[in-house]
Amino acid sequence: MIRELHRWAAGCGIAVRGDDLVVVAVRLRAGGPVVLGRTRIPRFRQRPPLEWGSEHAAFLRSLGLQHLAATLCIPRDETVFRTLSLPSMSRRDVRSAIGWQLDDLHPYGDKPILHAWAPLDQQREPSGQRSVAALVAPAETIENYSRLFAAAGIRLASCTTSPSALRAAIRVESGSPGKPFVIADTEGSHLELYGESQAAPAWCTALDLRGVSLCEALRLALENLAPPGYEAPRLALAGETAPLDSPPGLVPRPVGEIIAIPVRSPDEFDLARDAVVYGTAIAAARPGLGLGLNLLPPELRRSNAARAYAPTLALVAALVVVAGASHVTRGIQDRRYADKLAQETARLEAAAGSAAPSASTELVLRERMEWLLDRQERTKSDLAALREISQLLPVSAWLSALRLDDNSARLTGNAQNAGPLLAILDRAFSIEEPRFERAPSRGEGGESFQIEARRR
Repeated sequence: MIRELHRWAAGCGIAVRGDDLVVVAVRLRAGGPVVLGRTRIPRFRQRPPLEWGSEHAAFLRSLGLQHLAATLCIPRDETVFRTLSLPSMSRRDVRSAIGWQLDDLHPYGDKPILHAWAPLDQQREPSGQRSVAALVAPAETIENYSRLFAAAGIRLASCTTSPSALRAAIRVESGSPGKPFVIADTEGSHLELYGESQAAPAWCTALDLRGVSLCEALRLALENLAPPGYEAPRLALAGETAPLDSPPGLVPRPVGEIIAIPVRSPDEFDLARDAVVYGTAIAAARPGLGLGLNLLPPELRRSNAARAYAPTLALVAALVVVAGASHVTRGIQDRRYADKLAQETARLEAAAGSAAPSASTELVLRERMEWLLDRQERTKSDLAALREISQLLPVSAWLSALRLDDNSARLTGNAQNAGPLLAILDRAFSIEEPRFERAPSRGEGGESFQIEARRR
């Protein structure tokens, strides 16, 4: 059951890296994130969408995650990221406040835009203010990505950018980075800087290294994150950044000191190089870890296929029924049986005191006593049958009804393929001679079936 529940925490992240797409799939577990796979799709803008879309589908299919909708991380320079300080107010008032000043947050003029916002913390600052992150992008940019990925057959649940992705990768284990930091992520000549400190709860910028050096960019980050009197932030180099002598005031540290190191990962995965897409996949698996900034309009968002969770839900429901019946129903039934036995004993003792019972009366009383004892064992027998049927049925089959009588059992439900179920149930000890009451009928969710068997 626990292994199946972990499927709920699986996510697929796609990051645009120059002319390529990098795809990473992760699964979040109690011990930490597990990277299931990583692949790179080259030149996606120059190739037919169906061609590279089939490569993405084959990658997810090889991991058994074809039902997942992906989260897309687009380059930071295609968006505008702003941090606002607002008075403490309700979410509705925050939305209105951002809407009033939205035109001042971006340089796109009269072009249609899409925006998203999220609080940076759950508590107010000492001054009574609250920090809010706002993400803005031209509507045309997001719609173009949506159309392109739709033509490739890739379902998108979210479209975000690096601050939200890196924030999820940082908070997946500890919840807070503690000390201030800055992450420098490079792809070719494109540089993205993201950092957090007491002076700036979230700071991000994108620069072109053909116009500014990396050291100059890091000095800019230092000025924003650590003004005089603040603690020196840690520096982690990600992407294709080569080692360098950092400017004074920054403390070089490995990426794994800031971003959660996966418990397990394939050979082709590198934490420093794939930090952004790694965080995107974590945000896809558990959106609450990141900022949750989603620029994709609601009508274009796709959720994970519900049928992928149906076997899991059926198994969990069956196990919950068994566990609940074992721990709760047993106690209730025992008390009821004890009360009935006490009442019956008192009545029989009263009758025995008034007159000696006849042979026929003794026979009736004996039959009643046997009936009561048989009822006491009935619940245990039914629970044993329910537990056995739940264990035998495959995860691709689930029950909508299960009726257990003294001599028969009837199972009603759905399965991807109902034919093999008779051979599977024939191995049960609690039932025998299973047969279809009518031929299985195929629908959208698989094949509906009704199976009747005799109780042993």
